[in-house]
Amino acid sequence: IMDLSERTLEKIKKEHIEPTSKWQFRLRSTFVWILIILGLTFVALGFSIIIYRLSESDFDIVVNQGTSLFDYLKFLVPLAWIAFIVLFIILFYIFFRNTERGYRYNGFFIILGGIIISVGIGSILYTFGIAQKTEDIINDNIPDYEETQEGRENFWIQPDRGLLAGEITKV
Repeated sequence: IMDLSERTLEKIKKEHIEPTSKWQFRLRSTFVWILIILGLTFVALGFSIIIYRLSESDFDIVVNQGTSLFDYLKFLVPLAWIAFIVLFIILFYIFFRNTERGYRYNGFFIILGGIIISVGIGSILYTFGIAQKTEDIINDNIPDYEETQEGRENFWIQPDRGLLAGEITKV
């Protein structure tokens, strides 16, 4: 045991290791929690947009037309949103693990908790119309994002299945 103590003291002297002050730990902890909150907010926003897109879909038409639910969901929820959510859930996990007591929790429960919190907040954002506003802002400012809507629009242009897209001008 003495050998370990001596080696440790020698390393401290040799490498001029200084103790880290308490304010640096608190600053780091605050920064990590800010990243966690921002990450959960982005995931919640992603979930709210997915909820919005699902609420605007026409599942009853899909079922009656014989289109598989999976094929329709591919067009409805862009892969980019799924990737975005997965990325931020992974970052949430990493940042939460780096908190003062984050190492104590099982990884599965950290991820599950993050998803539950995000879906809850996303539902609230959807309820207040923030998902639709965010979708509109993204549509206006990201050129390629509009292409994700084409699948939904093309679904309606299938005359052989009795589906027509258009606007009713006179009845």
